[in-house]
Amino acid sequence: MATRVTNVEPILAQCPGAPYSNINARVLCKLWKGYGEIMTVQATDCNGTESQLVIKQVHIPRHSELGEDHLRKVHSYRVESVFYREMSERMNSRGVIVPTVRLITGELDTSCSTFCKDGMSMSIVMDDLRTQGPCYERKGNQLNLEEGKAVLSWLAKFHAVNWQSIHTLSLSLIHI
Repeated sequence: MATRVTNVEPILAQCPGAPYSNINARVLCKLWKGYGEIMTVQATDCNGTESQLVIKQVHIPRHSELGEDHLRKVHSYRVESVFYREMSERMNSRGVIVPTVRLITGELDTSCSTFCKDGMSMSIVMDDLRTQGPCYERKGNQLNLEEGKAVLSWLAKFHAVNWQSIHTLSLSLIHI
């Protein structure tokens, strides 16, 4: 069951289209070991347009241990923010539907010196995929043939878009 939340207003205030009104936010799921949550948000922007958003809010728990497990989580969140910031527009322009990012707060530095401290946070606000294209809301863990083909098609497009970038990156690394 989704939990109702009320603390998304400060995040939405930083997004394009602010101020938002008629905000209805619910927690979809919690992140590992208390590191935050993923929420779905319905809100009306300053132009009167209804928006369906997803907010991934990451909070470093107080007194978190700086062990390998913690560093791996922080690195994963950093990679995710870079992917959405640098790749989502390119993916969508080439027919690979990924969420369009509206805002990323709490950028992670590569040394992990600021984000790894207790109580630091990061948020990614993106459009809900259910408004951008085919998206299956499933309760089970099996796909029918049509859904399986859609997943494989998306994966093929995703890898095709990135293949040239990876090839160029690999060549540039050789010449360093």
